[in-house]
Amino acid sequence: TKSPRVMGGGEEKENLVSRKPVKKPETTAAVTCRPRLPPGLMSARRIERSIMYAELGYYLFFLLTVPMLLWRYGDTLRYDMGFGSGDPICDDLTKWILDGGGMIDGSRCIYTPEGGGRGIVATTRLAHRQTYSVVPLDLCMWEQTLKDRSSLADPVLINDKVVQDFAGHPWGPNSTGDPWRLILAVDYERQLGEKSFWSPYFKSMPVVPTSPLWWTDAMFEELQSPRLAKETIKLRNSIKEAYDVFFPHLTETHPTIYAGMNITLESFTWATLQVWGRAFDADAQDPADKNRRTWMLVPFIDLVNHQSYVGSFYGDEEATVGVNDDRAFSCWATECFTSGAEIFQSYGSHKSSAHYFLYYGFIPTGFEQSDFVSFKVSRDVEDRFAPSTWSMGYAGADGRITEGFLHQLVRAVVIQRKLAKAGLTVAEGKEQSLAASTAEVIADEAAWRAVLYFLQKVIDDQIAELPTTLDQDERALEELDFEYNRWVTLTVRVRFKRILHTIRSNLKYRLASDVNDEASWEYEQQHWSIVYQTDTVNQRRSKALASETLLEIALNPDVEALARSAV
Repeated sequence: TKSPRVMGGGEEKENLVSRKPVKKPETTAAVTCRPRLPPGLMSARRIERSIMYAELGYYLFFLLTVPMLLWRYGDTLRYDMGFGSGDPICDDLTKWILDGGGMIDGSRCIYTPEGGGRGIVATTRLAHRQTYSVVPLDLCMWEQTLKDRSSLADPVLINDKVVQDFAGHPWGPNSTGDPWRLILAVDYERQLGEKSFWSPYFKSMPVVPTSPLWWTDAMFEELQSPRLAKETIKLRNSIKEAYDVFFPHLTETHPTIYAGMNITLESFTWATLQVWGRAFDADAQDPADKNRRTWMLVPFIDLVNHQSYVGSFYGDEEATVGVNDDRAFSCWATECFTSGAEIFQSYGSHKSSAHYFLYYGFIPTGFEQSDFVSFKVSRDVEDRFAPSTWSMGYAGADGRITEGFLHQLVRAVVIQRKLAKAGLTVAEGKEQSLAASTAEVIADEAAWRAVLYFLQKVIDDQIAELPTTLDQDERALEELDFEYNRWVTLTVRVRFKRILHTIRSNLKYRLASDVNDEASWEYEQQHWSIVYQTDTVNQRRSKALASETLLEIALNPDVEALARSAV
């Protein structure tokens, strides 16, 4: 037949009449015909296929889901099923706490190398203020348990004359400020190994605690903060001073006690860092002195890591020196935690970022309350300041320089102008009690402008002289493959450089507005900053935070030149 033609309205129509009939096969073998099945059998076949597909989906679901669940919750499931945490040291510590009458409920110890060591995570949902760990005081390392359990207590910690003279009387932080007796005990008991009652506890401590005290001079150069490096070296020297006082005196005076031990400056530094970074300033009471507190190391609970935004919920139920009963040190959830979440406590919101760096070996992340830089004037300028007033200035994350300190700089310029007009020296002016009232200082716009321009130049020079820029450090921090010391170094640099840039913006803004108006800053005041905590730093204690600054900025103004320019 021919192909159909186009007909009528453009539609192709098939010429049914001209179709050649299909030849019927001669035999049934030429065509394979599927027999028509009854409707019931067809439904059964479909059900069979549906079941087969469902089974296939079931197996695929488990093949994909089970590995994901094991990857996400494997540690928790293993722990809940009684197979331990996967870290033998954590398991031994937990067993030691429980065997000693302690309670660990809804929490467990974990080891995470990427997190810097061990920590505590929730094994179930924890409600706010729910108790998750209770450690009997009998298991803690403090004055009473050392007297009861350590062979070092009577001959060395209590009766050795050198220890008494250096560590002070009585036992506790109120004697010299540092718990040297506890540090001596940690170094000694750790070297006893398995013979020590606290052996499972010592094994849970980091082999090398993170601290800038281990750093080299080259690493301090990388920090770009000479004052912070100076304070670190000062701490290192204080540890060496204590070590030189105690040793070799103790090993020579008590050879039987220290037999076979290798007490070195390194081991003593290790013990010091452990106590500085882990000990609690506990409420342990002395019947002879109700106001005395003591240091206490609390196993398991001291594994909780720091987070600045949470509170501190723990207590020791007022342990009493001389009484060893069933009282305990308890820890409660600072917020609601889901299963698998890491539990945090705050090590102290009143502590500066530099304090964390020096004593704990890290800088709190995501929390700028404790960041600040300081301004220190030369001695000849400070001599011009009024007594018992701001001799140092600070600027926190909001970049606002201490207003009282600015007033003193401006006052010095105003008085210098009076001295020049009267033809007097600074000493002669003091003899004649030449002064400037607060109203005079506030009203002198020219003096304010001279001081603010001077500060702006100092900040510009400080930023320009730094080996790296803020952008470079922020990029390096983002791209860093985690290496702890490098991370801490970059974090310190980024934090103080952000403050410097904020100060520069603030000074530029104030110079373009009312220079003598303390509200004329670009950035709003962050009242929560540590530099505004008047119980810590105020005009009579303006140097209280001097040793804990991220960066110290030296001010050496030519007051006479500033006075001449302030016209």
